[in-house]
Amino acid sequence: MVGIYLACIFYSLFHPMHKELPKPLPPDQLTPKITQLVCAIEELYDSPLANSEYWPRENITQKEHALQSARLAQKNNPNIHALIAAALLHSLSSLLNEQNDLFVHKFLKPIWGEEVAQPILSSNTAQRFLAAVDSGYVFKLSETNQHLLEQQGGALSQDSPEYTAFRKSPYFERSLALRRWHDEAKTVDKDTPSLKEFHELLIEVAIENLQDLHPSHEYKEIVTAIDQMQKKIQTCLATQTH
Repeated sequence: MVGIYLACIFYSLFHPMHKELPKPLPPDQLTPKITQLVCAIEELYDSPLANSEYWPRENITQKEHALQSARLAQKNNPNIHALIAAALLHSLSSLLNEQNDLFVHKFLKPIWGEEVAQPILSSNTAQRFLAAVDSGYVFKLSETNQHLLEQQGGALSQDSPEYTAFRKSPYFERSLALRRWHDEAKTVDKDTPSLKEFHELLIEVAIENLQDLHPSHEYKEIVTAIDQMQKKIQTCLATQTH
C-alpha cells in the first residue's frame, strides 16, 4: 500500500499533465495598453467620420450623441463610473460598422466588464420595456427610433418571459437609465464636455475590471481584445485618410 501511495505522489508531481500555471499578468502591466486603446477611441471620436456622420434624419453627430449621453450619466449618477463609461461607449459599434451585440461581447465586455457591457446589451430590450409600461414613451421618440422599435418587435408583452427576465436582471435599473439617456442625447448644438474629461475614467473602469480577474487565460483574452479593437479603430481611421 505504501508503495502505491508513493507511486501516486511521484506520478502527480512529474506527470506531464501536472504543470504550474503561468502567473496572471498584473493589471498595472496592462495599463499602458489600455491607455493606448482609450487614446485610439478618442482619436476615432475626433475623426471626420464621428463628426460628420449624422444619425438618420437626426441632425446630430455620433460624437455629440456619445458625449451628451456621457454627460447625462455623469449628471445623474456621478459615482457609478461604469455606467458613465457605458454611456460614452454604447454606440461605438455603429462608428466601426460592427454588429452591436457581437462587438460588445468581443471587445467591451472583456476589457470593461459586465457593468459596462450588460446595460449596452440590454438597450433594445429596455426600449421595448419602456414602450410597454409608459404609454407616452413612444411618442417622445424620434421618427428613427420609432421605426427601429417597430423593427425590434415593438413593446414587450408583460406576460412574456423576456419581460419577466429583464425585470429580474441585476442590471435592470441601469439598462433603463442608459436607454433613457440614449433617447435624450440628441439635442442639436448643445454644449458637450470634452473627450479628455472621460480619459481617466475609461482607464480606471478597465483597471477595476482587471483587478477582479485571476485566471491567466482571462488576461490573455483581454490582451487579445485590446489588440484587435485597436486594430479595428486604426483600420477605420486609415480608410478616412484615403
